Amino acid sequence: CHDLEHPGVTAAYLLKSNSTLAAWYKKDPGMLEKHHSLRAFELMADRDINIFQNVPSAEKKEICGLVRSVILATDMSQHGSYFDRLKRRLAASDTAAAA
Repeated sequence: CHDLEHPGVTAAYLLKSNSTLAAWYKKDPGMLEKHHSLRAFELMADRDINIFQNVPSAEKKEICGLVRSVILATDMSQHGSYFDRLKRRLAASDTAAAA
């Protein structure tokens, strides 16, 4: 569901073309991921689908948080910062293991 209803163009294109999505999400560069997330939750909560109907509230909240985080993490405009954080964590792990 991480690309649900993807229009086939980049967020930059949507911003430059003043698309409806850009207007809905107030020109947020992560608009596509936010839209994918929103639509995924709308589908999951649909009466005919409702995958959460037997899931306790606390677990539902945790699952929804994880799904949202995973979808938002697919934002390529954030790729560099995610990769830098990963490199720092790996370096810190190597340093701790060597000590």
